[in-house]
Amino acid sequence: MTTQVTETKVQRVERLKREKNPWEGLEEIRRFARSGFDSIPPEWLGTYFRCWGVYTQGDGAGVMTRYGAQG
Repeated sequence: MTTQVTETKVQRVERLKREKNPWEGLEEIRRFARSGFDSIPPEWLGTYFRCWGVYTQGDGAGVMTRYGAQG
């Protein structure tokens, strides 16, 4: 019998941060800026952007919003 080890959210974030040097992602950030919000992968929103001090905005109820969105 094998036991499956599940990675916690914090462990996942720390693993992702170790895997990518923030300076190596600068070109990707520029590409996202040209391509728009929908081109940004979830791991960037929750991990890599934070190294640069960039965070999404929420409404306090868990709903993320973005500036300039047409609604």
